[in-house]
Amino acid sequence: MRTNLNLFFAFALVFLSIACYDAPKFSDTPEISLVNLQYYQRENASEIDTLKMTIGFQDGDGNLGINKVNDKGETVVLHDSPGLTYLDDAYRPTNNNAESERFTSSVYGEKVYYVQHISQSEKYIVTKSFKTNVPGYEWLPPYEEPYITTNYVINPTILDQPIEDTVYTEFNVNNRNFYITFLMDNGSGEYTPIDWTKNIPPVYTQYPFDGRFTDMNKSESSAPIKGELTNNVLSIVGFNNTLIGNNLVKVQIQVQDRNFNKSNIVESEPFRLRDIKIN
Repeated sequence: MRTNLNLFFAFALVFLSIACYDAPKFSDTPEISLVNLQYYQRENASEIDTLKMTIGFQDGDGNLGINKVNDKGETVVLHDSPGLTYLDDAYRPTNNNAESERFTSSVYGEKVYYVQHISQSEKYIVTKSFKTNVPGYEWLPPYEEPYITTNYVINPTILDQPIEDTVYTEFNVNNRNFYITFLMDNGSGEYTPIDWTKNIPPVYTQYPFDGRFTDMNKSESSAPIKGELTNNVLSIVGFNNTLIGNNLVKVQIQVQDRNFNKSNIVESEPFRLRDIKIN
């Protein structure tokens, strides 16, 4: 469950090179600028708090945004294919020299899983019991909140294979492409990232405000693009009453293209919600 949602609106120009016209030359690493921050405060419990974040962007090869084809159609894994094998609780590998590998069902899949290599043909999915039964996996978090919510999944289907067990997972940061960090004044003028695990108990997501926007280049060609993108960050629990209140904060924003190139980070001036309120 997520306590926050993202709605994106974009305007983009695609520059295709044609006779007598040369497209602008932008870097293939996206560049962004902060255009505007606005806050709509809900007036009753049936409404939703909204922070509107508008950025300008430009990208040389136009591969900004995750579209449906890439989301569901691309192969695979963070490293080489795991060739997954699974055995039930009656057996667990104990080879201290075994190597671990991280993988996800698609490059933009939401969850990352681990397998342990015993040999070229023996690779085992990492489950809750590895923490106590397999040397070298003491680092796994305990099976308790908030980790039950953020890092364990019961009886998942992985690579079309049902797993009847509690499997360890991590969030795949490549599932998002619009990254948001809130920093709060600690009272001495120093700004530090807000720890949302203390503000939204229990933890519903490891990345509560990061969002995902679709393909900015609707042509079938790689081409420079330039435009504006607005991220409406919707909070069910409310920014003013629960999350930020009257504290002095700053926002940092970064985007990522489909080649995993990260843009520059833009940072707002310090503000209170009442300073950017539009209703």
